[in-house]
This record gives sequence, C-alpha cells and structure tokens, in this order.
Amino acid sequence: MDSASHLAYVHASGPQQRRHATMRVIIRPLPLDDGDALSSGQPTLTDHPFPYGAFDGVLSWYSTIHTPDAELPRVLAQVRRIVKPGGHVLLAFQAGSGVVEVSGAYRQRGLDITLYRHDRSVDAVAAAMGAAGLVEVGRLERAAVSHERTAQAVVIARRPVESASSAEAERLDLQH
Repeated sequence: MDSASHLAYVHASGPQQRRHATMRVIIRPLPLDDGDALSSGQPTLTDHPFPYGAFDGVLSWYSTIHTPDAELPRVLAQVRRIVKPGGHVLLAFQAGSGVVEVSGAYRQRGLDITLYRHDRSVDAVAAAMGAAGLVEVGRLERAAVSHERTAQAVVIARRPVESASSAEAERLDLQH
C-alpha cells in the first residue's frame, strides 16, 4: 500500500456525530487496467458507486498526482457530486509544473510499470476546483524538506449550498 496515495470520504450523519466521523479509504486512485476496478470491487476516482451528497467531506491525500490534466476535471466533478452542499474538500499534492516519470522505484521492486506524476501549481489546482464548482477557502504551499524533492501543497474548498431546486436538478442531471 502506497501511503502517499489515499482518498478518504468523511461521513457523519448528525451534528453530534461529526466529532466521530467515519472515513472510507480508497487505496487506488485509478484502475490499473480495463476492468480492474470492477474485478476488485474497489472504486476509483472516476468510477465509484457513491450517491449524490453522500459525504460531509473529501480528503484527497495525493490521490490526483497520477491523474493526467485532461482527466482532472472529471475527478473533481465526481468529488463535488459526492460531497454534501456545504461540505469541504481538502486536496494535497506535489506543487510545481510538468510531468515526471516515477517508475524507477517500482521497477527496483520488480514491478514492470510506467507511472507518471503530474505536478501542478497551487493556482492551477485552485482554478480546477473552482471550475468544478468548489469555492476555495484556503491554501498552503511549502518548500520541499528532508528527503522530498518537490514542494508540497494543499487546497481546501467548500461545495456551496444550493437552493433545493438547483440541487435536485443537478442530481437528476447526473443520474442520466
């Protein structure tokens, strides 16, 4: 298990339970091959069974770093769909720009894999979250420390609270 690539959905059903929210952790951000997510029964960032507004918050801890830029809007649209109106999203990632091949460490362990990390600026991630309908509430970027080679960043956003009619229209539209 790669501890640097987790996605957690936070769910609490009532105000008093928010202090004891449960978390579901999805280990793999994307299927390894066609049908992999289905054969394992494990959801992915772009294909999961969670219903509209199912979670109070989403913690994306380096989950999107292997997602190509062209797929990021689809991932963030799914995140927005499953977080409750008023819920928060925290997205952590390596800050920078460009695509870096990171296959070497896996090949040293005997895995025949080609894997790329997509570094993005904090502004680019915040803009992508905004385009998905999430409102930025905070950000942090820090320089690399110790063994790290890349700056690290976090963007926190909130899903706006919509009117009942617009939320229902969105829910129906997403079901089709």
